Amino acid sequence: MSLKDMMEKYKGNGGGGYFSLKDDNDTAVVRFLYDTVGGDSMEGKDIDAYVVHQVEIDGKKKYIKCLETGDCPLCKANNKAQLKIFLQLYDYTDDKVKVWERGQKFIGFILGYINKYGSLVERQYDVERHGKKGSTDTTYMMYSRDKDDGKLADFEKSELLGKLILVKTKAEMQAMINGEAPNVTPRANNQGNTDVF
Repeated sequence: MSLKDMMEKYKGNGGGGYFSLKDDNDTAVVRFLYDTVGGDSMEGKDIDAYVVHQVEIDGKKKYIKCLETGDCPLCKANNKAQLKIFLQLYDYTDDKVKVWERGQKFIGFILGYINKYGSLVERQYDVERHGKKGSTDTTYMMYSRDKDDGKLADFEKSELLGKLILVKTKAEMQAMINGEAPNVTPRANNQGNTDVF
């Protein structure tokens, strides 16, 4: 394969942003980038799940990984820790690797697909949104396609920790709370994702 062909093939990988369906009945064909092969994988141990705090940096929503200790400064400041999954997927709409941020309720949903089909990367899925734009009770349906030759090695996943999910020390978190970190606003009463499944 020529360098030009390789550039074309991988041009969307690693930086496609977030996956979303904007309005009622919007659909997309995706491939989840998780290879659930091996003993513990049926429990979804390869799924990108993190306990995070939501903050605002330069006016944009960001996540910081919770220290998950009794002395986590953001927990003590009433910035509610949330369990989130950040599903990396390949979106065939624009041929890019993206991240689909989902709440805790979606974990059981995706584990059901792992238990039924095994490796998620081995098939495409149709994802369909049910809920108007801005609705707080949006649901999603997923329909699996037939197993194909999809392999994780065919795609380039992103490292989420340190990029999408910021990793801060206790001292750095305390500095944010004290207002010593410019352009950062911890959200004391964040609501999290209101989508239901």
